[in-house]
Amino acid sequence: MVTPTGKGLVYFVSAYKTKLPDPLWLRDIVYIGDLTSFEHTRRAAARAQGFSVLCILADGAVDPNGYRNLDELTNIRNSLINEGWALTGWATTDDIPELSAQRAVQIMRDHGLAGWAANGEAW
Repeated sequence: MVTPTGKGLVYFVSAYKTKLPDPLWLRDIVYIGDLTSFEHTRRAAARAQGFSVLCILADGAVDPNGYRNLDELTNIRNSLINEGWALTGWATTDDIPELSAQRAVQIMRDHGLAGWAANGEAW
């Protein structure tokens, strides 16, 4: 869940206790569906407003933009990091959430993403 300010307020609940989220998810996040539309000028404006995490649609198996975004990420990754962005991914899930989770782990590893947000509302 993300509040209107962009602060991630997800709490992970176990059977025994509630844990605070990783500090990465407490930062202001920009969710990107089409990475090409978030060009340098927009990124600079977002950084000036305090946003520091890009959550990029990254699973092409459920949305073709995911493939395009990963191709572009390969080309501009160093620039994004030099601009101060932490890079994460997101995607809706397909009919088998376990397969979506396996793809997410592989995409994170292959592209060096710091985290993943599963769009569970699409389930």
